[in-house]
Amino acid sequence: MFIWRANLPVEIFTPYEKVVSKKPLLTGNIFGEIQYYKIASGKKISEDKAEKYKASEVRKTLKPEKHSIVYYVNKDNPLGDDLPNFKDPMLRRWEEALNQDFENEFPINVP
Repeated sequence: MFIWRANLPVEIFTPYEKVVSKKPLLTGNIFGEIQYYKIASGKKISEDKAEKYKASEVRKTLKPEKHSIVYYVNKDNPLGDDLPNFKDPMLRRWEEALNQDFENEFPINVP
C-alpha cells in the first residue's frame, strides 16, 4: 500500500451498467454519411471506386448528422422509445445553436 493512501478509507465504486437503448447516441454510436477521398488528389470518390484502390490510397471519413443528443431523446423518458417534443422551443433553440457550431464541418476519420 502507498504511504500517501495509508490514512484514507477504501472507496468502492458501483460497477458500470451498460445502457440498453435503440437510440444510437445513448449507446455510443454515431449516424452519418461515410465519404471516401483519394489521398493523392483529395477528391471525393464513390464507395465503388474506393474499393478498387489500395486502403493506403483512400481516406474514409464519417460526416456525422448535425444533431445533438437532445434531438433524439425525450426529456421526460430518456431511455424510452418516445420521440422528443419537436414543438418544444428549447429544442429548436438548441438545434439552431448546434447548427451554428457545425458550420465549419469536421469529418471523423474512420479506420
